[in-house]
Amino acid sequence: MIIFRNPPPLGRGLHGLLTNPGLVLVAGVFRSWREAIGRFAMFTSVCRSSDEDLSSKSTESEVENDDDEEEDDSDEEEDSEEEHDSEVEFEKYKIESEILQELVKALKPTNQGGNTKSYFAEGKMNSNDVCLKITGMGKIKFPIKHNTATKLINIATLASYGHGDQTKQDQNVRDTYMISKEKLNVTIKSLENTLKVIKNKLSLNKNSTLEAHLHNMLIYEQGQHFDFHQDTEKINNMIATLVVALPCAHTGGDLVIKHLKETHVFSTETGNGKDIKYITFYADCRHKIEKVKEGFRIVLTYNLILSGAQLKSNISCNPKVVGVLREYFKNERKDDRPRKLIYLFDHYYTKKEIKLSNLKGFDMQAASALLSAAKKLKLVVRLVFTNIHEVWDGENGDLADMNIDLKSWRDENNQPLQYDTYTAYQRDICWSKHNNSLEPYEVENSGYTGNEGITEERWYERAAMVLWPQSSDLAMQFELNYDEEFKKLKTLIESPNNLKAVKNIIKNAGNNLFLGLESSRNDKELLKTFVKLAIYMKNSKEALKICQHFCCDLFDCENYNLYLQLKDAYGSPWCLQLMNESGISTKGYLNSLVKFISVLNENDRTMIEQILRDQIPKAGDCYNKNEQSDRYGALVRAAYQTKCIDYVKDIFKAVVCKEWDVQKLAQFYILNCMDIQQDIVETLKERVVTLLKENISKYKEIHNKQMQWLSKVNFGHCKCELCKDMIDFLKKGGTCKRFVLYQEKRQHLISCFQKQNETLFSMTTQKWGSPYRLYVEKKIDMVDNVEATLAELENQLKTITEGDVGHHKILNAKSLKRSTQEHGKVDKKPLMGSPCARAHGVCPTRTD
Repeated sequence: MIIFRNPPPLGRGLHGLLTNPGLVLVAGVFRSWREAIGRFAMFTSVCRSSDEDLSSKSTESEVENDDDEEEDDSDEEEDSEEEHDSEVEFEKYKIESEILQELVKALKPTNQGGNTKSYFAEGKMNSNDVCLKITGMGKIKFPIKHNTATKLINIATLASYGHGDQTKQDQNVRDTYMISKEKLNVTIKSLENTLKVIKNKLSLNKNSTLEAHLHNMLIYEQGQHFDFHQDTEKINNMIATLVVALPCAHTGGDLVIKHLKETHVFSTETGNGKDIKYITFYADCRHKIEKVKEGFRIVLTYNLILSGAQLKSNISCNPKVVGVLREYFKNERKDDRPRKLIYLFDHYYTKKEIKLSNLKGFDMQAASALLSAAKKLKLVVRLVFTNIHEVWDGENGDLADMNIDLKSWRDENNQPLQYDTYTAYQRDICWSKHNNSLEPYEVENSGYTGNEGITEERWYERAAMVLWPQSSDLAMQFELNYDEEFKKLKTLIESPNNLKAVKNIIKNAGNNLFLGLESSRNDKELLKTFVKLAIYMKNSKEALKICQHFCCDLFDCENYNLYLQLKDAYGSPWCLQLMNESGISTKGYLNSLVKFISVLNENDRTMIEQILRDQIPKAGDCYNKNEQSDRYGALVRAAYQTKCIDYVKDIFKAVVCKEWDVQKLAQFYILNCMDIQQDIVETLKERVVTLLKENISKYKEIHNKQMQWLSKVNFGHCKCELCKDMIDFLKKGGTCKRFVLYQEKRQHLISCFQKQNETLFSMTTQKWGSPYRLYVEKKIDMVDNVEATLAELENQLKTITEGDVGHHKILNAKSLKRSTQEHGKVDKKPLMGSPCARAHGVCPTRTD
């Protein structure tokens, strides 16, 4: 059992686990330290969620340990600097591309004194600069006295809070009084200068305007509090919350702000009453108000919105960023789909507020650097929301799987784009803060399932910037909005005057032009459009490149009309060239290609022979003998119908070389060769007839021996079920059998059969297991289903020699199926008729 107090952050490794002063090992019940560390990694995630759980118990616990937490937080902030430097190398979230690792390093600010990580800004203003009037009370004097605070509560209402799409009131979660903005008249002379300071400290877009919109007044009396929560986006472009703490004597009521793994505590307690404290923090920060210990905590809250100019790129580009991006996109392979770069932002943004001008802190600086480099290198810039799904292995704490979907696309001017959801490759993604630094919006633990250990699934939603070269933009449009782009192309080829534009699309779209074929292979209209496009080009080489992407569909009976259109446009030699260059006839056996022979005519004889020449060696590549027979049969029919007699004989040679049993070979002949001229099939027929006669003779001999053996068996007179089972075994095939019986029943069988049949079979007790086994072994090699097999062989011989095909096809299909099922379960050795079987004689079957 392991108990954790203040567990170290996940990712600090074994050292963090063993040196953490808050770790107590009560008893080691884990199989190894690896498993213990895995449990610890899982536990830290639970702690991250539970320490912010909106429960009064957790709040009380955190209030009691407030002093300790402040000390730990300061250490944590120091550690976070080290983490930021090493995050690129973080084992579980290592950025896959080494070039992108260099990009993240290059994006770090050169001015270390800059406030690039701040998520809050605090300061003071003179109380003389603030004028507060309240309806029904008039002007409020500072500091606010006890009597005035009491009057404020009398005109206030109990505050509610949002939970999902509901508004609730629960004093265990939020216990405070509120006065709405309609009753407030507030003037702050220094507000404009204060907002400039805030904008600078929060590293917001310098070209934008920060505006403060009064939201309400909150009054906390003794014992009141507000548990951890995150402010909703109350108005468009809201980026932060401003809290102005009015001078009023009180203790406690600290504002605790959390962002990523950092924590800041802001005290609203006032000293001389002349200064008014304020603090601003990003709207995506989770925060809470500790319980007021004494007095009244009175604050004004403002919603800060960012408006005005767009984010401007840096006048002077960061040469390191430019160099890394140039190298990254230079390495793009021509046969790949366009390379993309996806940079995940640190802060959380809603779909309403996400725009370049609204980016926060380091996100804004990184985006500005990327935007400058993008303009220099002619890269397209897009903003997206990413939905990230992770699966963690609880046994060893490893990241087992990660899936990243990009959705809700916008251009750099914040205009929505009708792009499809795109699943990103990990090699295209980078970040300055890995997911482990963030709070997942959903966590699901599997628990133990049978022999499998715990797994944990986490879901995150992050905003990101996506870059790709302008030269790849058309290809990207096909990748992200295929239907719309293909519709445009389809419209263009309706007119003969658009050849130049069509060529440009084919050139720049690359392989992405054919993405629709991958997802909609059975879409006949799509196929027709591509054939029309190939003909529209009026260029055999260009048409060849286009059709190679769907040639398997062209050489198919169902699409013969499309084949004819291409044949009429470019000729039979071009069609043969398409088949050869695509390699579809040589890569493997293709049933549709063999069937396609039947619709070809004499003008296509070269193609017919090419298909036969390529497909005959491929027909025997599978292990299933029934499938082999079907393939060779299709080839025989195709070759004979097209009068390719030499190829028919080649197929017969290939069939004879296969280790088929004589029944399979005879069945093949009956189904595929009975209507072929006798001089063509004469050699194969003679071989099949010879093998049938040999096997009939051998099976008759086996049958006679087995019947003679059975005639000597004394079956006794007992009619019990056990004896019936014994008799059934003796009469049927199989050389030996084990009966699992207790002593009394074993003795019964022995007494009924052993003495009378000592020369015919043996009965031995095997003393292992419980109960013991009675092992019965016949003193003759038995073959299963001799009579049925013999009848089938004779029926096949009669059909081949007398030509009664119709009756045999019905009868043989049933008997062959039955024979295959019965033989397939028992006889693992070559059947009679194969070279191996003939070399060793008939192989009797042994069954246990």
